[in-house]
Amino acid sequence: MKRLITISILVFCLPLYSHSQTTSTAKQPAIISQLEQPVKSQGKVQIIQDERIGDLLNKVAERNALKKSMPGFRVKIFSKSSQDARKRAFDTKSKFLNSYSGLEAYVKYEEPDWKVYVGDFRTRTDALRVKMQLESLFPEAIIVKTDIDYTKL
Repeated sequence: MKRLITISILVFCLPLYSHSQTTSTAKQPAIISQLEQPVKSQGKVQIIQDERIGDLLNKVAERNALKKSMPGFRVKIFSKSSQDARKRAFDTKSKFLNSYSGLEAYVKYEEPDWKVYVGDFRTRTDALRVKMQLESLFPEAIIVKTDIDYTKL
C-alpha cells in the first residue's frame, strides 16, 4: 500500500517538476529573445533567469507602450488666479498663437491658478531658446519641468 501511494505521488509530481525546469521562450521580452539569437562569427548568449523577471519586463514594456508622455520642459507664459483669469488665459493663448504659429499652447487650470504653457521641449536648452524669444512679448515667461507629449515631437 505504501509503495502504491509513493508511486502515485511520483507520477503526479514528476510532470510538475519537469515543467518548472523548462524555460519558456514565448513569454520572453523582445530584447531577451534578440540577445539569444546566434550571430555568425560571434559568441552565443544564453540568459538563465527566473520566469518572473521576463514577466516583469513584459509588464514594464506594455505600460511604456501605453504611455504617451515623457519628461521634458515647457515655457509658462501666464499664471493668474483672479476672477477673470480664465478669460485672460485664453486671450494670452490666442495672442501667443497669433505671434508664434509653430508651437503648441496649452491652457490648464491648476488650483487656484489658470496657466498657459507653450511648447514641448526635450531639453532645457531648447526651452531656453524659445523663452528668450518670448520675453519681449511675455516678460514673466519661465521654464518649467513637466511631462510632454512625445507624439508631437
